[in-house]
Amino acid sequence: MDVATLRAIARQKGARIDRATVYRTLALLRANDLLAPAARAANGPERAAPVVRDELRLTCERCGGRQPVATDTPDSIKREIRRCIGFQARAVRLEASGECRLCAAKMRLRNRSQAKQILDQ
Repeated sequence: MDVATLRAIARQKGARIDRATVYRTLALLRANDLLAPAARAANGPERAAPVVRDELRLTCERCGGRQPVATDTPDSIKREIRRCIGFQARAVRLEASGECRLCAAKMRLRNRSQAKQILDQ
């Protein structure tokens, strides 16, 4: 989707917005890893931009927190890709969602207390 299309959609919804605001907002979203850049081949379909540096994101679905990733993780992923399928990856992009340790622990405690209440009845 291009800037003109985004601006037109905003105007249809009643927002008064100029083109510079759309560009600034898109730049801010990309800078905070909330919007992946896209590349367009000449007269071709839109496709994901090539990965030029390792990007790893682990996001908790419950609290929205981001889990830090060990610095050697990208290298071990690249080695595993090379070992399994022979592809020589220069950079990897991994985005995973699930539960962080804290939320998983809270859920286990909640489940235990619910089970205890049922057994005590």
